[in-house]
Amino acid sequence: HIAIEYHLTAAGRWRIDALLSGNDGQRDNGMIIELKAWDKAGFADGEGLVWSPLQGGKVSEHPALQAKKYKDMILRFNEDIHSEEIGLHSSAYLFNLHRREPEPLEAERYQGILKEAKLFLADDAEKFRDYIELIVPKKPKRDLFQILENGKLRPSEELIRRVSSMLEGN
Repeated sequence: HIAIEYHLTAAGRWRIDALLSGNDGQRDNGMIIELKAWDKAGFADGEGLVWSPLQGGKVSEHPALQAKKYKDMILRFNEDIHSEEIGLHSSAYLFNLHRREPEPLEAERYQGILKEAKLFLADDAEKFRDYIELIVPKKPKRDLFQILENGKLRPSEELIRRVSSMLEGN
């Protein structure tokens, strides 16, 4: 199952470029893919930021960080993803960016992000295909899109803390 430009919120501010669902033989999985047509990218000041060719060159979030944030948002607010034990995996595929040595988007400063969201470049097409086949090679047992759309919402810890504080009169 595949969704293209999947809107995570009703306002449409959070849009996943591609969302795949499948089963790896053990469990159902969702794969979040952030796609970029960038042919250039580099370092930028600030945590999780990169220089991108957008609008003639500007600072943007690392594409893998974008994918990770989508995953985190789903995990933070959708109780059924947890109770149904659906695995979520995030990745970014920059299909026009060829690997450089060393590759700036894989620099030490981004390794924390890359531990949680994989990065694939133009030269990694075969690795990216293998990764997809590892995570979602078979038809899922449950409908991930139904669970995302209609799953039980869970309030964030921050919201619980603030409402509790208000109710206690603080």
